[in-house]
Amino acid sequence: MDFQKEMTGFFMHSVCLPEKVMKHFLGFSGQLLELERQGGGGTWHVGLIGSGNKLILQPGWSTFAGANNISQNDLLHFKFMGESKFEVQIFDSTGYEKCIEESHKLEINIPAIKQELDDLSPNPRKCVAPYNEVIYQSRNMVLNAGQKRRAKQMASEVQARNPAFLTVIRRSNLTSKCNISIPIKFSAEHLPKETREMALHRPKKEMMWPVKYYYRKGHQSFEGTLWRKFVQENNLQEGDMCLFEMVKAARQIKFVVHISKAIPDHVG
Repeated sequence: MDFQKEMTGFFMHSVCLPEKVMKHFLGFSGQLLELERQGGGGTWHVGLIGSGNKLILQPGWSTFAGANNISQNDLLHFKFMGESKFEVQIFDSTGYEKCIEESHKLEINIPAIKQELDDLSPNPRKCVAPYNEVIYQSRNMVLNAGQKRRAKQMASEVQARNPAFLTVIRRSNLTSKCNISIPIKFSAEHLPKETREMALHRPKKEMMWPVKYYYRKGHQSFEGTLWRKFVQENNLQEGDMCLFEMVKAARQIKFVVHISKAIPDHVG
């Protein structure tokens, strides 16, 4: 089954398979695929992961995209060659096929890609983490009965090995400062002691949001224009609950953000 994919959005990080062909490749989820440029232009290994009802090329994809000088609006044609191998043609926005330069043929760190694939791929043999076992929250956070039920539901979606922290969106998180504090214990045990860029991803969505993590002694947070963009594009409101599930990656710290929308006290 051949397919085409136009490069849009955050295509340098990951690419979703077209919906109409996904059923043909469900058996490849959690495996490394071999992508070969037509005419012997080089071979790359890229992991295919399942996320909700999507199949996503992610571990190793950024290396493939960079080595092949893939740009916005390029069109990629994937020809299935059998087993887990695809032959790939790359066309620019004007329809001309791109040729790979010798200097762009890179060695691929297959063990690192396999590790990232293992970390990102759902595994039916893994048990989800019981609530409060690996879910951190601020000491002063008090949840009502309804919020506890919502938190347990979100926690059931977290893989057992992935640490996560829970927060409830307050009005102060949405004001001009637009920031959200990260539990001190979570930061101390899992995050670096330096300010750096990280990434946020929503389940079942292809888009990835970069975000600035600020490290200060006694206070760590996501804040600034990048965090505001995530808030606005995901329509976060006061009372919404966010569970940030940390996933390991080869080069960048990433979080899958599970969101439970606020439930009104009175309906109708």
